[in-house]
Amino acid sequence: MRFSSFAIISTALAAVVRATPSPIEKRALPRLGGFNIAGFDFGTDTNGGSNPATSQIDHFVKNGANVFRLPFGWNPAVGGQLGGTLNPSWFTAYDKLVQYTLSKGAYAILDLHNYARWNGGIVGQGGPTDAQLASVWEQLAKKYSSNAKVIFGLMNEPHDIPNIGTFAKTLQVSVNAIRSAGATSQYILLPGQEWTHAPRWIDGTNDPIVQITDPAGGKEKLLLDVHQYLDSDGSGTHADCTTDNVAMMNNLANYLKGKGRQAILSETGAGPDASCKTALAAQLKTVVDQSSSIIGFVIWSGGAFDSSYVLSAIPNGNTDNALVAAAVNPYLPGGAGAAPAPAPAPSSTSTSTRVSSSSAVAVRPSSSSSSARPTTTSQAATSAKPTTTSQAVTPPRPTTTSKAASSAAPTTTSRSTPPAVTSSKPPTSTSTKPAGTPTSLPAGGNLQKYTGALGGIAAPPVTASGNQFKEGTNTFNFLADALRRSCDDQSNLCGSYANSAAGRAAGVSINQCQSQQQTACYQSISA
Repeated sequence: MRFSSFAIISTALAAVVRATPSPIEKRALPRLGGFNIAGFDFGTDTNGGSNPATSQIDHFVKNGANVFRLPFGWNPAVGGQLGGTLNPSWFTAYDKLVQYTLSKGAYAILDLHNYARWNGGIVGQGGPTDAQLASVWEQLAKKYSSNAKVIFGLMNEPHDIPNIGTFAKTLQVSVNAIRSAGATSQYILLPGQEWTHAPRWIDGTNDPIVQITDPAGGKEKLLLDVHQYLDSDGSGTHADCTTDNVAMMNNLANYLKGKGRQAILSETGAGPDASCKTALAAQLKTVVDQSSSIIGFVIWSGGAFDSSYVLSAIPNGNTDNALVAAAVNPYLPGGAGAAPAPAPAPSSTSTSTRVSSSSAVAVRPSSSSSSARPTTTSQAATSAKPTTTSQAVTPPRPTTTSKAASSAAPTTTSRSTPPAVTSSKPPTSTSTKPAGTPTSLPAGGNLQKYTGALGGIAAPPVTASGNQFKEGTNTFNFLADALRRSCDDQSNLCGSYANSAAGRAAGVSINQCQSQQQTACYQSISA
């Protein structure tokens, strides 16, 4: 979320996104859906800010989440010493959050939340060197090289980068460092220019990022990292929603197909206004429909925010807020959730108010020279966080309400996305089932056709139940999600066996369970 005003892509762009698709390598990841768990990105003290409560992870996993993005600040990670080693006290605390996430069978995205900056200097372009950024990732990669469910998010929301080609070379150095550290099975997220918003991928601005190569081979483990919000200026700071992003997500999927690549929507979210239930549900449904290209979404945000924060997805005990219950839970991969909010099909009205611009040049308002993160209430501590220093990871931006602000916080600078689609609120539909789901399905045998069984542990069966699908005690709206949950459960059971004396005696390894067998199980679904 950042504040930028864009002249949006014209008819010429439509020709770009309709280009002949390149082949996309078969995916090994399941469809992902989950939440950001913010807190370690707050502040610049050596503890890394507020330590978010793990109880939220428990809650979201029960709802069907299978991925959590865990933002952290560069400064606390290295104890304020650019190019230094990981701060042991910081890593101990952060690793507990990572390990807790992994213990729930979920994927953990390690998100360096620094906007391509250290104390205002742009990495690789007058600020920190490429090697100093790569050093952080090399050290983290060594820590997590044995766990394929760790995903490395190289940099949160780069913006105002003078040369995107040079920045691509900066990211390439970090990719190389991760692989050299032995982390060859993990996915890596590649961010783009202008807060890594979808329009800057679609219009080709970020094409140099697409050219980054993977020393481990192939390209399927280098995912493009995309952010997009739904309010009037795309900032993610307002309570209402004025676009459903359906056309934007479809255009993004077409771009990805043309490039033979995949992406993840690692930040999206909406405010509490009633308009957002329909709009966010429509966007997430489109992401699900386009999951061969956009592999998932991560909602901003859970974590250590004050309860008054406009984009809070934090549950009240075991109760979700109205937006999460209506618009998010139905599209999480691991559970049926509540009936989806009405999700209208894309229509011409969603693009009718775009401003024509053949050059698609971004026109940004002037931004302040410095900013500070507002005081934030931690769920892990009773005291409020102090306002950050000049080394805060939050970048300069225009004055508005910050995404980290509570209602009592001082006015501060904020981030925002371009209003890619500026149509009015989407029309209401009477449908309560995701499109593409049959009204009834015949009861029958096991729909899980994968037969691999390391240690004699087969993938749990999947059966049809009315117009839904069941795997164990879990119920799903989509067959593919039920099959992937079956693959995940098999992987977790296999991993437990691999750690047992019997598994070790049989020569079964975690890598065989999580990388080889789970990948084969996923690929059987794709096939």
